[in-house]
Amino acid sequence: MQRKQQEDPDCEVCLQGWEFSQELERLILANMPLWEISERMSTPLPAIHRHVDHVDGLTDQDRLLYQLDVNLSEAIGVKNRARASYAPKLELDALREVRALIDLKARILGEIKTRQEITIVEHPDFQRIRYNIMTALERYPEAKRAVVEELAAVRALPCAIETTS
Repeated sequence: MQRKQQEDPDCEVCLQGWEFSQELERLILANMPLWEISERMSTPLPAIHRHVDHVDGLTDQDRLLYQLDVNLSEAIGVKNRARASYAPKLELDALREVRALIDLKARILGEIKTRQEITIVEHPDFQRIRYNIMTALERYPEAKRAVVEELAAVRALPCAIETTS
């Protein structure tokens, strides 16, 4: 694994040595959540987040997801501290933030579909109805031409069905 730049003398991860940095970067590139890396490597989460800039091979989306993980970890920390200090309103607010961040991450990763897609053009019933309409319109060339134009405008008509009149 190569670095984008020289080791940063202010980076806590870089100061741990090459092997430590390599293992941490391997986990980052394997898309392990930063909070899990933090626990596994016994390294503060902010240090890992700063080190992400040194990792080659990450896309902008990866970096955005890691920033989201940092925010999520901070929100979980606030929630846990609120619970420990018996502050139910703060805990509930933090829990809402955690939920919103998890929802956002799932949407970014495409795990949640935000809209429902219905494709009726390919449905056999629609194709049968379309065929029956076109057959019935054979006796009315002008009407058929108008229907063909309308269906073509909404992309409900395959190229194979065209008016010959």
